[in-house]
Amino acid sequence: MLWNPQHTATRQVMMNLPMFSFLAGIASATPLLVGATFMLVPTAHGGLAWALQAITGLIFATIWFFVAPTHIFGTAASIGSIIGTIVVLCAIALWKIRALWPFSAAPIQPLKVVLPSLAVMAFAAMGALYLFRQPDEPPVALEMPLRNVQWYVAHGGPTLLTNPHHSVPAQRHANDIVVLGPGGKRANGLRPQALDDYYAYRVPVVSPCTGRVLAARNDLPDQAIGQADSVNLAGNFVAIACHGVTVLLAHLRAGSVEVKAGDEVRSGQALGQIGNSGNTSEPHLHIHAIRGESADLRALLSSGEGVPILFDGRYLRRGSRP
Repeated sequence: MLWNPQHTATRQVMMNLPMFSFLAGIASATPLLVGATFMLVPTAHGGLAWALQAITGLIFATIWFFVAPTHIFGTAASIGSIIGTIVVLCAIALWKIRALWPFSAAPIQPLKVVLPSLAVMAFAAMGALYLFRQPDEPPVALEMPLRNVQWYVAHGGPTLLTNPHHSVPAQRHANDIVVLGPGGKRANGLRPQALDDYYAYRVPVVSPCTGRVLAARNDLPDQAIGQADSVNLAGNFVAIACHGVTVLLAHLRAGSVEVKAGDEVRSGQALGQIGNSGNTSEPHLHIHAIRGESADLRALLSSGEGVPILFDGRYLRRGSRP
């Protein structure tokens, strides 16, 4: 999370409130639950109607998976609640299947089954074109700055739907990358408050390219969970000029940055560690690139021209993993 406070101040404050995060999680799970209901609970309108409902449910679940901020469900409690809900829905489905088997030969009611299903399918087709479209400009090829860990893209992609950075010119193609631990969790515990509870914290960050350091900072403290530095948005950072762009790696751990302005760096060279400095909600790595070479923070954070990034040949978006 970096963003421009002039555009997203209210949103940033709200996202740092535990209750808002909880409600956002429920809201984003709604399509999944609706989809699961369609998919698992048959009606007495025949096998074809149930098939249509199953397809509709799968579409709902797919939309939820790619659009919803699924990183909200990184704790054991949230994962458990989703699994529990699906188990309950499966139990209801089995009970209804037993009651309806063999399927009723009653005619399908178009207004109740066919038309809603077709409407959802049409919506999903248009949404897929929007969600999975590729960047409309040439990307810059970089290497993943995190090695030997299970990473996950919490925010990313070419649209505002999956990337809240998109409204800020310099950050249009930014990625927020977290690290996953056992069970696919971002952190250890039900309500992690210590920075070391997060698997991303202290993870080494290496240079994604060979180039020259234009600017770096190393003296800002890591923020406690629930707090954010709205003045020094990037926190501790490294800005590297390479391939005709400037790559910004932000939110690094206090005292961990190993390079300074003017240093030549090679791809894979250690830069520092993931921290929680700057305008951030939890330990993660923020990375984006702007066209040209610039050490000016205003250009790096807001006014620069953001360019798409390929990591090891892949354009990442929300939900991307190794």
